[in-house]
Amino acid sequence: MKKTRLNIEEIKSHICLCHDRKWESNGKTNCYAFALGLDYPEENFSFDAYHLGAFHAMQKLGYVPNDIGFYPYEDRLENDLKTLKIEFTEIDPEADNYYVINRENGTIDYYWSIALFDGCMDFHFLRKGFDGKWYHKQGYHLNPIDHDNSDRKILDPRKCNLGDYEYVKTYQLKLTKKTSILLSMNREK
Repeated sequence: MKKTRLNIEEIKSHICLCHDRKWESNGKTNCYAFALGLDYPEENFSFDAYHLGAFHAMQKLGYVPNDIGFYPYEDRLENDLKTLKIEFTEIDPEADNYYVINRENGTIDYYWSIALFDGCMDFHFLRKGFDGKWYHKQGYHLNPIDHDNSDRKILDPRKCNLGDYEYVKTYQLKLTKKTSILLSMNREK
């Protein structure tokens, strides 16, 4: 079995939460990658990277075990977020996304929401955009969309129609990223 070592900072460097550009890695990312903002082909990390719980398993074991699907979705998600050093808390889906600019140290703290759904044999995620709408990516080969199976805009994940998927909970994620733009702005003062 081939072991994989993760570079957590490299993974985090690929997180992009912008909705003003097209999602580029359609055939190589799923709803989980989209929720995390990882517009980056899965095989660049590992073939199994975008399976829920895989980041934690690869960091701890060096591979993704076949029985990973037997663990609860919430546990697998929370272990992945801890492994990626992305802070998280359970919140109400109506909470807004926002960001905080820290000019002193040249960082931006991004706060965004993701909703977890249980499909019995599969999981699904939605991500709230900074425009207040919820988006999701159905499988590996489709573009992200902002409507449910009834063709209604998703304004509240608790009330959307995703077929057999049932709403579990909403998390607010926090990621701090360094930015050279802010560092150069600080130097001009």
